[in-house]
Amino acid sequence: MAQTLDIPVTTSDPGTEDANVPQLVQAMETNGQNGGYLAGVLAGSVTQSGTVAIVVSAEDLNWSKMAGGFVAGVRSVAADTKILYVQIGQAAYADAAGGKRVTASAISGGADIVFGMGDGSSFGMMQAVETATPPSGADKVWFIDVIGDKTPTDEKGVLLSSVLWDWSTLMTQALTEFEAGTMGTASYFLDLDNGMGLLQTEYIPDDVWTAIEEAKAGVMDGSLEVPVLTTGKEVKDLISSGE
Repeated sequence: MAQTLDIPVTTSDPGTEDANVPQLVQAMETNGQNGGYLAGVLAGSVTQSGTVAIVVSAEDLNWSKMAGGFVAGVRSVAADTKILYVQIGQAAYADAAGGKRVTASAISGGADIVFGMGDGSSFGMMQAVETATPPSGADKVWFIDVIGDKTPTDEKGVLLSSVLWDWSTLMTQALTEFEAGTMGTASYFLDLDNGMGLLQTEYIPDDVWTAIEEAKAGVMDGSLEVPVLTTGKEVKDLISSGE
């Protein structure tokens, strides 16, 4: 396939060792576990019900990375928190109705924080949060999103945060290396030092944000080691282990 391309491209093809082609294909992946960890610190710090939920649209490598980091982050600040893990379908990225249904079920199970990974289905997840009756012990249900910032559409004020993915730094790096003749020799990883971060909203208490910043510094300097999980089964096993 590479021989048919006549322009350089960047691609997200996680787990494929031979994705890079010099001066033709630049592979980009994520260290999503690190962004997920920060989201977990947030969720573990603000949950009132003592239960949080991970809702995913599919068996997806990036979702598993972020979910594993999230579990570790929650446990780092609130070890006794109950963590639910639910999946909409095999590849339900656009299933907003399914996202709403599954998220509502998780809230019924006691979750007052929903960490949702779904693409189009995330809008259904957010709708479920907006219309939910808070579980026992909680005043409100909150949504933590991924990839982008839904603040402009958050009319009900339920978006607590989002694990943001900004690829601009790595895209600039690819262009610079292409001009130097060195593009496509090694994969890039989006991480906390080049475009991945946690959205700071007005709803996050100052002391919690300070804890998040401290956790970020620990991840970046290596003093905090975040697990890298690649499947939903591994995430469920981590949850079950209680570690």
